[in-house]
Amino acid sequence: VRNLMGQHLKMHDRTPAGFWLANPDNIIVGNSASDIQGVGLWNAFSDQVFGASAAAGLTMNPSSLKIHTFEHNVAFGCRSVGIMTENPAINEAGDTSPRSYSPEPDFMFEMSHNVIFKCSNGGYQNRVGVPTYNGWTVADNTGRDIFGATRHFAVIEGALFISQSLNNAHTHLDVPNKEWNFQPRRRGVASYHFSADISNVTAIGYTGVGNGEDATPQITPNGQFVFAAGFIDLSDLYVTPLSMGTWRCRGWKLIDSNPGYHTRTMASIAPDDDLSTLDVDESLPHDGFPKQYGVQGYRHWTLSGATWDPHGYWGPALNYIISTPAAFFTHDLSSEAVAVPTGTLSDPINGISTPDVFFGLSAIRPFTSGQWYEGSTDVSVTLDRIDSGGTVVDSLFIGDDCSSSILHFRHFALKNNGIYRLRLFTDTYSTCTSPAEGPAGTASSYAVSNAYRPTDSFLIGIPWPSSIAATVTIHSWNGIDVTLSNTNTGSFADVRDSSEGAFWQDRSDLIWVKYFGGIDPVPDLE
Repeated sequence: VRNLMGQHLKMHDRTPAGFWLANPDNIIVGNSASDIQGVGLWNAFSDQVFGASAAAGLTMNPSSLKIHTFEHNVAFGCRSVGIMTENPAINEAGDTSPRSYSPEPDFMFEMSHNVIFKCSNGGYQNRVGVPTYNGWTVADNTGRDIFGATRHFAVIEGALFISQSLNNAHTHLDVPNKEWNFQPRRRGVASYHFSADISNVTAIGYTGVGNGEDATPQITPNGQFVFAAGFIDLSDLYVTPLSMGTWRCRGWKLIDSNPGYHTRTMASIAPDDDLSTLDVDESLPHDGFPKQYGVQGYRHWTLSGATWDPHGYWGPALNYIISTPAAFFTHDLSSEAVAVPTGTLSDPINGISTPDVFFGLSAIRPFTSGQWYEGSTDVSVTLDRIDSGGTVVDSLFIGDDCSSSILHFRHFALKNNGIYRLRLFTDTYSTCTSPAEGPAGTASSYAVSNAYRPTDSFLIGIPWPSSIAATVTIHSWNGIDVTLSNTNTGSFADVRDSSEGAFWQDRSDLIWVKYFGGIDPVPDLE
């Protein structure tokens, strides 16, 4: 299928598909699409009808209907992706736009036993609700084999992923038209922010880190993500401070495959109490690649600081993987080892595996009380890691955002029994206006995750005017709330050495909070 330049009927025909499927309520079984200039099989389910149907007055929303049957289809040799469920038409001209296919009433649908190989821009691309993908086979595609976006409870089950089969005279690095080869590093599946069960799959040949050109980390064309080869693509773990969804990735059979490259998280800054200077060490955590920045030129979002490894793909089971070998994360670890497949502790190419427990600090709201899902302040923030003697060991900095689009991507990972101090920059390093949310000293709240056990604890200094008395409420299943109250008593030593939840308000505009898990009962998640 080719496009005769200038003779397309619709805009989407400029890169024509083998099969253009506009209505999901059909039986699509046993079809084959090959040597296609665009997509092999394109599920383009719009929220309205066009052409003769529209002219006849038919009012119908195809995107609300479930896929009837889509199985045993094959796509190979496509210049774009092999199969796509995304980018439907949005007007009569045939312009397309990213829209999620989420059929009513429960967003669920199934596509089974499809095969995609040797496609030049990836295997299967989707932006959907709650799919179940059973028994797929994907091989020899450029970039990623299965990728996109889903809601929670999606399922990728029983798939076979082959990085490069014996039926391939040229590798994915040999794609002649580089404009279609956006992401040549071979990866089997996107993380989907761990919103999908990726279970009982077999991956062959995703060798990744330490194995030649394919292993070298690369930046995406938009300058936002750093990735390298490996089975799962972890370059987009920006949603939470701590990635715990790996427990959903059960039963992986990895043959000559690196489980996945851990993209390093964020920039360290030199320990410095003088707020007039800020030394951003960009090269250490980012492998020298540029990143997206805020108004003042600093990075204003981040990735998960640690990832749980319950099944032992990167090291001993139940350990945590620290992607960034910065002192902020590695200080005072009880033990550490290089995460597979290679590296040294001084240069852990794919992170560090440790049994020490990590927590998440998010929804950082120093000027107003709020819920964890409302995101963090948009002003520049720094979190200092402090040793037991009070010396700053390392610091992490997140620049200003000045928009509401990525407030959920501003967070930190904390080590069990660690000591921290949060600093805000509302002038020198920020042009945002979050303090307008409420006068400083009115209310403040912070969300904490994975710190529910009685043995879970950390100490943190939170900004708060010393002239305004406050009280602190600790929820071991939710977070920290600060509100107005009577002056507390005690000292820094008292709160530091406390064996239960406690706080102390000092005279330098800080409240020191000793957080403990096991204080409130964990709500019944069932």
